[in-house]
Amino acid sequence: MITGIIAGRNVARIRRICLVAIRGSSGSGRVVGVVLTVDLAKRDSEIKILLGCSEEEIADIMSVLSSGPMRAPLVRRFAPAT
Repeated sequence: MITGIIAGRNVARIRRICLVAIRGSSGSGRVVGVVLTVDLAKRDSEIKILLGCSEEEIADIMSVLSSGPMRAPLVRRFAPAT
């Protein structure tokens, strides 16, 4: 799994917001979901874009991101019926 900060900026009450891309093992660049994290202890938030992650990888990511003072809802990409 590769993680890298793409962009960050300061906001009023939360110190900063970062945009992070997490690439899964499939190697696909397809967006499968977005995780919105808020860390109340650090007073920051991140938007994590999940690229090509499997269900198992998403479960692992969510277990790490939803621990301690962090909260992280997952927004899955809508896949239209074909």
